[in-house]
Amino acid sequence: MCENSRPGGSQSEAILVPISQGNLEKRQRVRYGEPRVESQTKKRRTHRQVNSEGSKKLVNEELLEEMGVNILSDNSNSCDIAPPPPLVLQAKDQNILPAYASSSASSPLDTSNLSIGSYDGSSSYCAPPRATSLSHHTYALPVDTSIPDEYFRYTNTTRDREVQVKEGRDLFNLMSDEVVLSVFRWLHKGTLARCALVCKRWYRLSTDESLWRRLDLGLSTVPSGVVGQVMSRGCGVLRLARATVQPDIFSSCTSGLPTFPTISMESSRLLYLDLSMVSMSGDCMEKLLSHCTMLKNLALEMCSLTDSACTAISLNPSLTVLHMGQVQGLSTLGISRILSSCLQLVELNLGWTGLSSQAVQAVVSLVQPGLRRLCLSGNRDTLLDNHMDTLLASCPYLRELDVSDSTKLTAVSLNMMVEKLGYLESLSTSRCYGISPSSYLILSSCPTLLYLNVFGLLRDPAMVELRQRLKGIEINKFLFTSIARPTVGIKRTSIWNLRVRE
Repeated sequence: MCENSRPGGSQSEAILVPISQGNLEKRQRVRYGEPRVESQTKKRRTHRQVNSEGSKKLVNEELLEEMGVNILSDNSNSCDIAPPPPLVLQAKDQNILPAYASSSASSPLDTSNLSIGSYDGSSSYCAPPRATSLSHHTYALPVDTSIPDEYFRYTNTTRDREVQVKEGRDLFNLMSDEVVLSVFRWLHKGTLARCALVCKRWYRLSTDESLWRRLDLGLSTVPSGVVGQVMSRGCGVLRLARATVQPDIFSSCTSGLPTFPTISMESSRLLYLDLSMVSMSGDCMEKLLSHCTMLKNLALEMCSLTDSACTAISLNPSLTVLHMGQVQGLSTLGISRILSSCLQLVELNLGWTGLSSQAVQAVVSLVQPGLRRLCLSGNRDTLLDNHMDTLLASCPYLRELDVSDSTKLTAVSLNMMVEKLGYLESLSTSRCYGISPSSYLILSSCPTLLYLNVFGLLRDPAMVELRQRLKGIEINKFLFTSIARPTVGIKRTSIWNLRVRE
């Protein structure tokens, strides 16, 4: 049993412990004759009064004695046990597993040995491997310990690349030419031209003809010498529509050296060339066309041509599509040279070129039977019925014919078309005021005709009657002709259905 008090002890700092042998103090007071009334008065002090005097640390000794407890000072030898210091919260390291106080004989998932203060959050504590502790569980998945530690190690790729470069290893140059070309194929042509300045190998690969087969330079300003470089690299499809080409096209603007061998008269590999509405001098046009002898499709809409340029065009015997709509300077000699040499023409557009009567006669006389689509619109006073008779005799297999704005044509030409053109599918006679509206009823006997364009000729009542009389023929569906045009509709990235951009 603990002693009641010691000299020098303080009741305000006392702690409570139970008495092991009954109420000893009560027996002592009865033995020495102390009045019982005072003890009963003290017993009436309630527990609330004890709590209200908590600020003064006063405790009713008699009430506590009745409860079987005694007051001891905090300097007791046998019961002086200081409470443990409060734990200080520390920042938890997420990379360190919590410590488990488990013995080798305990279960891996046994938490009976865990305590609040068993893990202090310090990095010096080495926790057991989690894979080993969980692998004995019934529902645990097998842990793959065969993966090396290097797999999880973070590496700085930029630093490693710098180290490799310092060591003399260039991984890009270790690739084969095929792999490098497959990468270069996704680059813009301007970026590809800059790659040629890096080194000799890149120059050789960036000028490979497989990267320059298709090129679109439309709506741009082309410096001098660029067209020659493109042609020397084996370009096959080139679009220069509405572009501004600076002279000289075969000389570099920086070094002055030739970019295309003009002295040896080497021919380019161009097959499809679109020069519609291009801004180019006459000399550059002649130089460009004189080095193109393998052309299949050529567009020269709204360009200015000379007889020398027409002679250069005639050097392409494989030419099948020729668009010369609204071309200026086209003479009888020039068109005669073209039609006399280019015998494989399938589509020909000579609309609004201002041909003279002699030039029109040369055209209808020199065209070949293989011609399928022909546009002679805009010849208001030069295209006559006798010209149509010669044309229909020369080209009996025409499928599309456009003679719009030919005011000298009459119903005789319309009757000849029905008689001689057994494969005609589309006919355009817009603003041909010499043909009477009633003459179009004869087209009902043309079984192959599908489209008829007669803009500006008939009023609404006459148009309704014509549609009723000409069953199966669509009237006024196409406002503009598409004969030999390189770009039709919204296909802005292609010419003649061929892509010009990779």
